[in-house]
Amino acid sequence: MPEALIITGGRPLRGTVPAGGSKNGALPMLAAALLVRGRSTLRNVPQVRDVAVMLDLIRSVGYAVEQSGGTVTISGDAPAHSEPDPALVEQMRASFYLAAPLVARLGEGRICYPGGCRIGSRPVDYITDTLAALGATVEADAACVHLRAARLRGATITLDPTYRSPGATFTAVMAAALADGATTIENASVEPEMASFGNFLISAGARISGTGTPTIRIEGVPALHDANGVVPPDRLEAGTLLLAGAATRGKVTVTGIPGSSLEALLAALRTAGAAVRAGADSVTVALDRRPRPADIETGPYPGYPTDLQPQFGVVQALADGVSRATEAIYDGRLAHWDQLTAMGARVTVNERTAVITGVPELHAAGLVAENIRAGAALLLAALAAHGKSRLAGYSVIARGYDRIEEKLRALGADITANEPARAGSAAR
Repeated sequence: MPEALIITGGRPLRGTVPAGGSKNGALPMLAAALLVRGRSTLRNVPQVRDVAVMLDLIRSVGYAVEQSGGTVTISGDAPAHSEPDPALVEQMRASFYLAAPLVARLGEGRICYPGGCRIGSRPVDYITDTLAALGATVEADAACVHLRAARLRGATITLDPTYRSPGATFTAVMAAALADGATTIENASVEPEMASFGNFLISAGARISGTGTPTIRIEGVPALHDANGVVPPDRLEAGTLLLAGAATRGKVTVTGIPGSSLEALLAALRTAGAAVRAGADSVTVALDRRPRPADIETGPYPGYPTDLQPQFGVVQALADGVSRATEAIYDGRLAHWDQLTAMGARVTVNERTAVITGVPELHAAGLVAENIRAGAALLLAALAAHGKSRLAGYSVIARGYDRIEEKLRALGADITANEPARAGSAAR
């Protein structure tokens, strides 16, 4: 994997690329395979670093994993270990998805605190509180959380309506699938990935209704058998590629993605002056002039996605006027503006709101990707800027994007890999 990318910007991106599988959809589906006795097969799994870490975590608790391209097969009767490898857990926040299946299958799980992107306060209470509501006891120390339950019990779980946490919803569904009795989840996440997740567990014999709606009902069963599922398309990758087209004054089509999953983004792009064509299986965005100002405020789906807020900021930075971006989900997700300012952007950040005065153009700079979505935003900024930029930290972007540089090259981007120095070679 290259250490950095060299991007020569100022070229409008044009063409058609396919959407890949969703990272955020794949991770909970892979974790849910631990609920199954036998064999689980998932297709359209993205080959991103976070998925690789999840597969290693699954191996670390005793399951066999086979991967061939986008198809992953997980086999085992039950987890052999109740504690996933701490060195892997610390690499990714989604490691905590393993808590529910471990408690449901083994009666306990010990998971050290996860790592992941530094985008503000991200406690794990949403996971532990959900499992506690189903009868688990929670003991926490400075390093790890230990959860125990001789048998989980169905309950009514009411999630925070202002956030409708996807992580808490995935966790509650996994735990309730094998719990005694019925569970109702109120204020559940309605993100598109929920329906594919529910269908995967239903294929294994789970009794679930309402995934993708605010109220999900689960009737616990004694065991789950072989399962099959398909990871949904990645609307965040698709949105990033469409924003790359808009930021460079080009025209980009992404296939294999329903326009209905990107309505908030497409509404913002229309406000910014882009021509948008959205269908059941493709989306096209074209913009051949400076964007108009457009305000966004992030919120749970179907609101504007927090994971596309940094990337839309590049369009706002080039707009002919003043725009605002309000981040209502994560309190640390505006830090990328420091590097955009070094490229010529004009912005004032006040707590959770960025006020952006657009400029005619950005200029090249040396950049560092510090988290997945901010790294994608810097990549888009480098594509729009005049001159040659170096973007370090490519491995961070690769945690969530499956070879995005190849898709951007297919659209006409000038991106080359800056390979890591070999051992013993002189540093430059």
